[in-house]
Amino acid sequence: MIKYIKENKEKSFLFLILIIGTFLRLYNINGLSLSNEEFSAIARAQSGNFQEYLSNEIYNDVYPAGIEFFLYLWIKVFGTSVIMLRLPFVAVGVLSIYFAYKVSARWFNEYSGLFVAAAMCFLEFPLLYSQLAQPFIPGLLFSMLTAWFLTKMVFENKTERKNIIALALSFSLAAYFHYFALVFNGIMVISFVFFINKDNFKAYLLSIILAIILYIPGIIVLIYHLGSPLAANWLTEPENKAFFEHIFFIFNKSQFLLYTFFAILIITNINSFTDIKFSKFHVLALSLFLIPFFGAFYYSLWAKPILENSMLLFSFPFLLFFLFSFTRINDKKFNFSALGVLLLIGIFSTVAEKKYYNTYHFSEFKEIAKKTIEYNNQFGDKNITRVININSPYYINYYLEKFDNPLPFALYRNEGKNDFYKLNKLVQRNQTKYFLYAWSGVFNPPETKDIIMTKYPYIIEDIDYNGMAGISLYSSTDKKKTIPQAKPVFYVFNGFEDKQTWDKDTSILTTEKVCYGKYAVKLDAQNEYGPAYVSRISKMTDKIFKRVNVSLWSFAAGNFKDAQIVATINFKDDENQVYENYFWLSSKFEYFIDKNKWGQVFFSFNLPELRSKNDELKIYVWNPDKQPLYIDNFELKLFEK
Repeated sequence: MIKYIKENKEKSFLFLILIIGTFLRLYNINGLSLSNEEFSAIARAQSGNFQEYLSNEIYNDVYPAGIEFFLYLWIKVFGTSVIMLRLPFVAVGVLSIYFAYKVSARWFNEYSGLFVAAAMCFLEFPLLYSQLAQPFIPGLLFSMLTAWFLTKMVFENKTERKNIIALALSFSLAAYFHYFALVFNGIMVISFVFFINKDNFKAYLLSIILAIILYIPGIIVLIYHLGSPLAANWLTEPENKAFFEHIFFIFNKSQFLLYTFFAILIITNINSFTDIKFSKFHVLALSLFLIPFFGAFYYSLWAKPILENSMLLFSFPFLLFFLFSFTRINDKKFNFSALGVLLLIGIFSTVAEKKYYNTYHFSEFKEIAKKTIEYNNQFGDKNITRVININSPYYINYYLEKFDNPLPFALYRNEGKNDFYKLNKLVQRNQTKYFLYAWSGVFNPPETKDIIMTKYPYIIEDIDYNGMAGISLYSSTDKKKTIPQAKPVFYVFNGFEDKQTWDKDTSILTTEKVCYGKYAVKLDAQNEYGPAYVSRISKMTDKIFKRVNVSLWSFAAGNFKDAQIVATINFKDDENQVYENYFWLSSKFEYFIDKNKWGQVFFSFNLPELRSKNDELKIYVWNPDKQPLYIDNFELKLFEK
């Protein structure tokens, strides 16, 4: 064995890298909570027979048919345990390392391939997607296989039938598993066109035609998804710094690791900079990294936002190909030493510096289930009302049943708007001492906390799972254990008792119906707009703030279907000239109150990126129904976050 290792150091080191990569991907695979996408796949696989699945469920997500079909069959055979669900994706992740090594070694040299494999072994980017039952890592593997068989066909003239079929299968399978993998593989195929010759042209063309034929069933699903409302986008336009942010993301968002990479690159080439020559493979590697990024970047600016890191998983190895392409081949001892250093520092960065295995990467359901059971055991089932905001009850019930404690929730969804009304009614009629609220993998409306705290003002525990999930326990009486709440950096209150309406229009004041004190504001056909708070943002406070909270009390004596609190931001130049109202947001009264009854209305939002320090914030009440609407105790709070 020792003799073999000495005689085959390169193969032995590759084997070591694959073993480490396998271990890193298997470690804690059961500890990482199932994600929204994984639960969705499980739920769809259990929805009916195979024919119903093909007819309905395979269209009910934005992922291609291949990943849906695979997961359906895999779950039917091996069940829904976390380990079995993710095991094939671990294997695919390890194979991705191997074929990235193969392509890089063929394009440049064996040591370049080893450095690429070492980096892919420990970097969080490929590691994370190797531990999730999602389409990204299969898309990466089949993209590497496409690159490999394109290389054999175009640069080695390997045009045998098996290579034609293998290339067609790799391309079509990449397309079946992820739509951007389809786009990326298309970019690869077009890029290689510039290098084909008369000896391999027929085989090349035949492979592409065969790949298209194989993908015909997927095209039907693709066309449906393109026109489906499920394809509606939640992403925002990328900023100019997006490219550098993506590079930083690739290297674990770690300056330490980034500097390590470049130090190794410089040291391994310090004696050969003058000998560096660019080849067609350098052009290919750099192009196949840059074109997908900037293509997605400008499409996001000119059409609709699509750019996110996960979709660039397929192209990121080509950055590693390029970076390590200059590795010298005549200093084996130094290369192996550098590889060892890179592995050690890289693993340290992922495991210790970035705490990969202790970080919540996506939506969290497992820990929420544990905390729910813990609260239930500590305070008693009859003393807690439970509400959770998730896509499906199945997602939390999966873990509650695994822990043999299938606790029910009063509500399972809170998308704001009309769900605010349901939540508010539940809170107000509730008699339990404690109120549990959790959310995961969905947008969580910030007004939720305000609604709950009208009756449960004390927060016993508030856990945030890296901004992607959370659970809070509120109490109506337990003052001693309460968590101190953040204080606003700016606060304005107007109870209208001093006849101050901000805009000095006292005609809207009334004593007809008042919630607190002697005066309130009345809006009707004569006064459609209520008191407006207007101020330059720079004059409100010198502290940085992000969240804006508005609340008021209201009594609707008539129709109030469209009554709402409105917030706008105007762009102003240095001469105080208003040029644009670039932000408009509102919240309706009907989400919170009933007719002929005083109730509290809430409105919370995050401040957008400002265009100028002189920008003006305006908050007011709009009553387009023009029926009698009374306003009292208007509050505005600004918070840092």
